[in-house]
Amino acid sequence: MSTIESSSDGKHSEWQETWGSREFVERWATKGDWQAPIREPQIAMVLRMIPHPIDTAMRVLDIGAGYGALAAAVLRERSPATAVCLDASEAMLKLGRERNGELMYRMSFIQGSLESSKWLGSVHGHFDAVISARALHRFTESLPRWWSAAG
Repeated sequence: MSTIESSSDGKHSEWQETWGSREFVERWATKGDWQAPIREPQIAMVLRMIPHPIDTAMRVLDIGAGYGALAAAVLRERSPATAVCLDASEAMLKLGRERNGELMYRMSFIQGSLESSKWLGSVHGHFDAVISARALHRFTESLPRWWSAAG
């Protein structure tokens, strides 16, 4: 998927000026330092909630992954794990490829928008865990239908 799907041109234009912009994404990613007191406990909680032993090979889907910070934390803790990072922003995915170079043989990045059910066609295969740091607000009442349709 090369562009974000949206119901209005204004919304698409606004999105491109923010998450579609490399400059905006860089600024957003660097502000993470001041959010560390919040993010560190969130990441620790996600790591504790994965119901598989640390030494088990597993495949993780990170929804709305941004540059893959949460997926990278999982991979650093679980050496046999692999991750697929899904995000709508190509600029964010590019940043993720750059920041996570040492994990690239275990981490892939796929562009897909949570704004429609089409993102389900972007990811393939079985996942042992599905995680998300900040994308849950994107899910709507229609999500259960999308999951059911995907099988």
